[in-house]
Amino acid sequence: TMLVRLMPLLVVTFVVAGMLEVVVPAEMVKTWLGDEAGMTGVIFGTIGGALIPGGPYVSFPIIASISGAGASLATAVAFVVGWATLGIGMIPFELALMGTRYIAVRLSLVFAIPFITGALTLLLFG
Repeated sequence: TMLVRLMPLLVVTFVVAGMLEVVVPAEMVKTWLGDEAGMTGVIFGTIGGALIPGGPYVSFPIIASISGAGASLATAVAFVVGWATLGIGMIPFELALMGTRYIAVRLSLVFAIPFITGALTLLLFG
């Protein structure tokens, strides 16, 4: 079944997410990704989300780990939206199936969305 095939990936993901909490000091997370980071945290969240390959079973444990270590809501939102809209893990498939023009159009249309959602989260939920 699919659960059996995904189990090794899930175990590795949860181990990596747990290691992030141990290896990356909470003070560093709060400084760079916390409430006081403001838009800098949103930028790092967007970039981090865009760079995480894989599906939600990979990204969400990492996001939960970072949030638990002190990342702000705005950073977490930017991370999720960056992963969903800019994810580099999709580019090889898009390139093979759709071509470079498709990638260029898609990325140019969605590039600002994670930054906008992070900024709106800061504004509305401070």
